[in-house]
Parts: sequence; structure tokens; C-alpha cells
Amino acid sequence: MLLAALGDQRGLTALVGSLSVGVEDALGGIISACAILRFGPRRCMIAGSVLAALGWGICLLLSR
Repeated sequence: MLLAALGDQRGLTALVGSLSVGVEDALGGIISACAILRFGPRRCMIAGSVLAALGWGICLLLSR
């Protein structure tokens, strides 16, 4: 889908994909660390599990 949106330019697609993963990892790590320090690891894991389940559920409903 990204490849089609960028006009079949594989180099540009690889660059955009790599940058998005890098930014996501960098910000996700900082946000996760702050949440774990504030709320503790158990609450964060439970919240992450609930969010993942909601995401899968919404995806399943929208795909039909």
C-alpha cells in the first residue's frame, strides 16, 4: 500500500518505512518508561493487553 502511494519507488518506500519505525521506537520507549515508572510494570502490562485486545476487536469488526 505504501509502495503504491509513493509511485513504486522502492528506495523512498524503504526510507519512509525505516524512519517511521525509528521514530515509533524512540517515542514508544520514552512513553513506556515514563508510564512504568509512574504506574508500575503490572498496571502497564494490563493496560497494554486491554488496548491490544480492543485494537484486535475493532479491526475484526471493521474488516467485515
